[in-house]
Amino acid sequence: MRQARGLTRLLIEGGGRLAASLLRLGLIDRLVWLHAPLLLGGDAVPAVAALGRETLAEMPRFERISSETLGDDVVSTFRHA
Repeated sequence: MRQARGLTRLLIEGGGRLAASLLRLGLIDRLVWLHAPLLLGGDAVPAVAALGRETLAEMPRFERISSETLGDDVVSTFRHA
């Protein structure tokens, strides 16, 4: 008999509004964040749009589980705390 496994991983790269929506709904359990050694400033497109939270205590929290340097960039992986 074949057992249903369901969806185990999903890569989401749809922009800041989608990221914020999924975070607000508590649907993100792991983040892979790429850091480049540059600053884009306030005129760039945000990675995560407004979360609609008022205090730091309400913000989604993650803990870093790995970090790797790739050339000048850093790739960090976080899991929901």
